[in-house]
Amino acid sequence: LALAGILKDRGKTVTVLVPAPAAATVQTLPGYDTVLHDGAEARAAVATADVVIAVDTHSINEFGDLGWVMPAARAGGTTTVNIDHHESNDRFADVNYVEPDAAATAVVILRLAAVMGWNIGPTAATDLYAGLLSDTGNFSTAATNPEAHRAAAFLLDAGADLTRVVAVHNGQLSLAQMRLVGLAYDNVTVNSDGVASVALTGDMLRASGVSPEDAKVVRAKLMVLTGWKALVVVTETDPDTLVVSIRTRAPVNAAAIAQRLGGGGHNRIAGALVHGSMAAVFPDVVARASRAVREAASAERSMA
Repeated sequence: LALAGILKDRGKTVTVLVPAPAAATVQTLPGYDTVLHDGAEARAAVATADVVIAVDTHSINEFGDLGWVMPAARAGGTTTVNIDHHESNDRFADVNYVEPDAAATAVVILRLAAVMGWNIGPTAATDLYAGLLSDTGNFSTAATNPEAHRAAAFLLDAGADLTRVVAVHNGQLSLAQMRLVGLAYDNVTVNSDGVASVALTGDMLRASGVSPEDAKVVRAKLMVLTGWKALVVVTETDPDTLVVSIRTRAPVNAAAIAQRLGGGGHNRIAGALVHGSMAAVFPDVVARASRAVREAASAERSMA
């Protein structure tokens, strides 16, 4: 949304495509009302575009229902660009601007804006601040660094509307989300390897009245648990489509686990989109996480 706003201010025609509706709180951000999902209008926009840009996406596997976008762009001779900060990014575009040392893709956009001399107005600043908070977990993850805090100060100076951003990231829950968090607390387990895990089934989401996107709140709420070395949350978005979210504590590498599932991410935060049944996928992911915990512990002992 921020990049689209910046480019529009420079006279460009920009269409924003998102695979699935974002969480309700994210939909309140400036510019979200123009977002398109898969459909005729989205396909027409790609067909006529001069450039197609993927933002904060480490792999085409993350495109979901928009998996056709990059292949269609390339088939039509359109330049593709990949702007990201994930260590596991697989450089899937013609032009890949990937900065793994950046705490957030919002920081990468700011670096690009500085080099290009782009102006950051209040609307773009608001969206970038939201992205910065999201990627750093409200400045609480290991990726948070001095540059991230300097970026926050810059964006506030640029007019970021903190009240709109806080509405997205202040941790407040709807009644439906609270019900789902309650179900997650009731069903989460921690095995002998220190893997905390919970399966959020379609039935649980429907019983709570929560969308798959809004179910992401469960991950944040489970992070407060103690005693885990890896946290696995598997959410059923369709009968045969599962979103796997992995959080780890040092020295366990979350991205390495996710990459074996066709996904990716960061050392401590990663995920994957997996096709299959919950009955088959969930225990497999937990087993992989357990193995990663044991291997990391063995490697530490060897180094000692």
